[in-house]
Amino acid sequence: MALALMLALPAIAGCGSSRSKSASMVNVRIGAAMVRADVASTEAAREQGLAGRAGLAEDRGMLFVYRDHRERTYWMKGMRFPIDIVWIDRGRVTGVEPNVPVPTDENLTIYPSRAPADRVLEVRASWAARQRVKRGARVLVK
Repeated sequence: MALALMLALPAIAGCGSSRSKSASMVNVRIGAAMVRADVASTEAAREQGLAGRAGLAEDRGMLFVYRDHRERTYWMKGMRFPIDIVWIDRGRVTGVEPNVPVPTDENLTIYPSRAPADRVLEVRASWAARQRVKRGARVLVK
């Protein structure tokens, strides 16, 4: 188990311990829903993620961008509010991890994508359900 976790660590993204600013923002549309998202396209920005932030507005998110298509694993280190994780590959939603809670101790739960993903969108908890985001939905980024 420990060896498997060590091998998975390079693929783990999400939240670090200090806040950094994203270089750019994009509009992410899934069906009729849209959020304005900070872009995390570097390893440092992906590791930082939303960690340390007090919250996230209903129409805001963070889009993690990768150059390859593979299964991803995320955790909630440094998070102060719950989120939904939307897994995306080649312009389609491949899955949703709803209502991911804030960690309550040092044992961080790992959230796997269960399918390849080249992008991952983090939004406020319950956003995906309110917007009826489903597997297979088309995703447009502008």
